[in-house]
Amino acid sequence: AVTADKLARATITGAGALLEQDKRSAAMLRQEVTSPGGTTEAALKILMGRDGLRPILRRAVKAAARRSKELGK
Repeated sequence: AVTADKLARATITGAGALLEQDKRSAAMLRQEVTSPGGTTEAALKILMGRDGLRPILRRAVKAAARRSKELGK
């Protein structure tokens, strides 16, 4: 678990640094580092699919916005 945490942190840090330095879009950079038929592509098919991360993030942002309005009353 410690190794996985370190690897995840290094990956996120490296991705953020690359995004900061490179003028290409995040989508373009992701395409360039995703091997066709590889493990990342397999995971992205799920995360970017109809029931994947995007709809979950939309619901989460809507819930946070609703709660923010409630707290502001």
